[in-house]
Amino acid sequence: LETTKNGVVLKYNEPPEGCKCSDRKYRLYEYKNDQQENVYYIHRKSWYLIGRDERVSEIHCRHPSISSQHAVIQYRRIKDKI
Repeated sequence: LETTKNGVVLKYNEPPEGCKCSDRKYRLYEYKNDQQENVYYIHRKSWYLIGRDERVSEIHCRHPSISSQHAVIQYRRIKDKI
């Protein structure tokens, strides 16, 4: 199964247990030189792509060591284990 966004093939596919976080509200703060640049409300979607490619990533990083689709923050629902 190949997923595309804005004409770009995504390297990530969401797992079946992926879900939107509904019981808590999480934020991710971006700082540069001790100044807050952005706040990302990461509880609003089930996953967020981090990378340089602004066409597909929700959290953009412009550092040369970051790939176009570098990392994913994924929420998963896992049943309790006894």
